[in-house]
Amino acid sequence: MENAATQLFVWIEKHYQWLFGGAGTVLFIELLRRYLPGKEKSNPVNVSKEIKAGENVVADSSAATQTNIRIDNKEQSGTASNVFNISYNTPGQFTPPPNYPGGFVSMPLEKYDEIVKKKEEAERQLEELIKKMKKDEKCLQQFEIENNKEQEAQLKLEVLQLEMAKEAEDLSRYGRVEAARQKFAKLVAESGDLSILSLAFEFYYRTGDLDAAFKVLEKWLGISGPEGKSKDTAAAFGNLGLLYYTRGKRKKAQEMYKKSLVISEALEHKEGMANNYGNLGLLYATHGEPEKAVEMLEKSLAINETLGHKKGMASNYGNLGILYAARDDWKKAEEMFEKALAIETVLGRKEGMANQYGNLGILHATRGELEKAEEMYKKSLAIDETLGRKEGKANDYCNLGALYASRGDLEKAEESYKKSLKLFEEIGSPNAASIRKQIKELQEEKAAKGRA
Repeated sequence: MENAATQLFVWIEKHYQWLFGGAGTVLFIELLRRYLPGKEKSNPVNVSKEIKAGENVVADSSAATQTNIRIDNKEQSGTASNVFNISYNTPGQFTPPPNYPGGFVSMPLEKYDEIVKKKEEAERQLEELIKKMKKDEKCLQQFEIENNKEQEAQLKLEVLQLEMAKEAEDLSRYGRVEAARQKFAKLVAESGDLSILSLAFEFYYRTGDLDAAFKVLEKWLGISGPEGKSKDTAAAFGNLGLLYYTRGKRKKAQEMYKKSLVISEALEHKEGMANNYGNLGLLYATHGEPEKAVEMLEKSLAINETLGHKKGMASNYGNLGILYAARDDWKKAEEMFEKALAIETVLGRKEGMANQYGNLGILHATRGELEKAEEMYKKSLAIDETLGRKEGKANDYCNLGALYASRGDLEKAEESYKKSLKLFEEIGSPNAASIRKQIKELQEEKAAKGRA
């Protein structure tokens, strides 16, 4: 086993740039299968999985993420490539009306609602203060008048900034992303409200502006205190873990998740604990420690079940399904994916449904049930098109390309891969390089067949 572990780390070091080139942390099914005791298959499929951050991971329950695992299957005709979708605890998303043109940023409704409620409360306080000042104006001492005026100015500024945050969120989800970016930049520079900074973090993360997201968290920690023992500090460390995870810095991500977990445990904040256990589980999986990964995910699941936290349970089931798939235990994997899909469907969480349809598609493709796999991929694609999720659509087209390649339909495979490539390029995803390679190999195979 020691030699196997040595081989594993040598392989990781050799392929470091390919694995971690900005796409995020990597989960290797190929490596898990190689070093993991489990059921042997008579016809093992040569696979590798690449996790890549999409729209959102979290240590608090605020951020929403999709992360992916790529599977390269060279065993069948053509060059096939599949993408599993890892799930995280994600809040409700904005769903556009039918025939909406797309191009928006899907922001968490819970964050938006928080901004609206805070604005309403600030307006109420301001109104009461103004009434009090008018009523007591003659009786008040000069220092009291000045204090009230200062408080009035602060409340007016708070209302103004909260209104701007609401406008920025509205702009982002109706497609005016650059206008939203300008407003968020101004807010981050001027506001010390953690609700506003949290919404700004969501925006920057979801639009792929990780440098700006890091700056938001730097200010966030400056307010909540890096040595603080509050939920706000735990959330900041958890989101830092997300950013490091996205950039492939696994050790730093693990450090941040553990800091967040320590605070959540001290506060007995169960939801934060569940999220951090889940995120650590995925990190252990990327380290080639599947037993620890399952242990962490099961801890997360146990807490979510106790809390009745259906969103968290769905995420846990989906991620456990991926680990069972790594062991070639496809029956157990299917059970987990179906459980996740059932919860997502009841909750009406379209993004989660799309993820699980995609995962079930890969499962059916692995069994050779290509018609069923195609049905699942197209269900996932239909949802992602409705939501305007470019990365989701890119993954769906990638999976369809793999399916068509496995059928020997190289024309349709190339067409799907090109659609996937265009979308990956638009969002600046490092996966674009991998898709270009797939397309090149397909073209070479087509050329070879033409000469035969």
